[in-house]
Order: sequence, then C-alpha cells, then structure tokens
Amino acid sequence: MKVMDRYRDVASKVFQERLLVVADGSTIDYADDFVKPAINEFMRRITGLGHDEFDPIAKSGFGFAYYSSPLDPSIDQVREASLSVDDYLERFGSALNRQIERGEPELARELGADFNKMSEHDKPVSAGEAFADSLLDAFHTMVGLVSAVNMELTKHPDVWAQVSADPGLISAAYLEASRLHPGAIVHERDAVVDTVLDGVAIPAETSVLLLLTFANLDPEVFPDPAAFKLERANRNKQVTFGGGRYTCTGRHLARMISEEAIRVMTRPNVEIALEGEVTWEPAYTLHVPSSMPVSIKLH
Repeated sequence: MKVMDRYRDVASKVFQERLLVVADGSTIDYADDFVKPAINEFMRRITGLGHDEFDPIAKSGFGFAYYSSPLDPSIDQVREASLSVDDYLERFGSALNRQIERGEPELARELGADFNKMSEHDKPVSAGEAFADSLLDAFHTMVGLVSAVNMELTKHPDVWAQVSADPGLISAAYLEASRLHPGAIVHERDAVVDTVLDGVAIPAETSVLLLLTFANLDPEVFPDPAAFKLERANRNKQVTFGGGRYTCTGRHLARMISEEAIRVMTRPNVEIALEGEVTWEPAYTLHVPSSMPVSIKLH
C-alpha cells in the first residue's frame, strides 16, 4: 500500500480534472464518462506514455475484459479476447520496456531495479511484459469497482454526509462498499487434493467457482449483510480480492484509486444525483455497470 500511496496525488488530480469536464448538471454515465477516462489518464501518467501509445493499449485492455468476461462466451468472443490480449501485451510490454531502458518515469526505474534483483530462475521474459500482464484485469475491474463504490454511497445520504464531514472515514466507506460490490463476481480454483467442504466431496482436479459476492453477504460472517455499516469490526473476512494463496495483486492500487475518487466526490462543493436506474452487465464474471446515469454539479 505504501508504494501506491506515492501516486495518490496523481489519482486525486485526474479525478478533479475529469470532474471539471462533466460537472455541468447534464446527465452522464458515471462509469463511462467519469471513472473510465480518469483511470485511463492515471495509468497513462504513471507509466509516462503519450496518448498515441497508451490509448490503443487501454482499448485492447478493455476489449479483453469485455470479450472474456461473459459466463458462457461464444467462439467469436473467445477469439476476440485472444486477439485483444495479444495486442495489449505486445503494445504495453514493449512500451514499458522502452521506458525502463530510458529510466523514466519513477515507476519504470523501480520496475527495472526490481527486475535486476530477481534470480535467473524467477525472472520473467521482460519486466515490461510482466507488469503489463499483472495489470491486464485492472482496467475493467477498477472501473466497475470505483463506480460501484461511489454509487453505493449515493444510496446512503447519511453515510455520504458522514464521510464528507470526516475524510478519516473514507477507508471504512471504501471497504464496506467494496464488500457489497466486489470487482469480480466469481473466481475459479482447482482442488489440489480430495477434500470435503461442508459435507460436499470435492475430488482432486475439480474446478470450483467461488462466488465472492455471496461470500461477502454471508450472514454468519457479516450480521445484517446487506446493510451499509461504517463500523464493521470483521472486515478482514471479506473476499473482495480473493484470499488464501492467491490474492489479487492489484488490490492496493484499486483501493487507493477508489479512496481518492471518494475523497474528490464527497467534498462539500460536489453534488451528485442519480438520474435513472443503475443496471449491471448480466451473466458476467465481473461486476460491471452497463448504465449509471447521474448528474454532477459544483457549488
């Protein structure tokens, strides 16, 4: 988290800049018109790439998520996902490797230094491609997560007012909203050995889908699970980013960006109102909004 904290100012700035673009009182789509452009600009700035390089990368990243996320993808969707991921890794990996060779910006220097410290056994083919690969799922999931977290707050004016009055509550607001709206709905895991879970036999090599949304709403773990509570004491039990031997490597980045979006949007001079029904992509492995109509004004 400390590594991500150094980029808080960048995240805050891109959300503030985007807010000035959309805060004219007209109806916009919160995810597509506000969050997505801000996150793209954040990623572009920390990697030091120009728009001509980064914009096609972002397009391929979102394309991969769009085509690969349906629960029952068609052959054409699988093909498009494969083409998108190949294009993304080639473009982003090559661009980052060039930045690492130049030693600019700071992120590139750190990636190069970390890469050089690795043993030959552990080294990926290139630092740039390895970093690009780690961010592959970040584009779509972060847009969905940041959008959902902020929209959840709009449903609770009392909580919004509390957070606005006390920015020290931003982290609690993020954690509770992300419990209710994890960026991914399911994770797939394979049983390594024969096991029994709650009386159900699971043979080795069986694929198991973990329903993260339902786990975060388990009443035995989270009393009154559908309620938004800033004061929950057992937040470490939520599985928004997975758990066990694998936890999402981008969780600190997603948290930092979400918190800065909350910080900007809950300032006293910002007014946001829902202008229609919020809908979500059906039959998706990701928790992604299909429509979030809002209006935003500055006072």
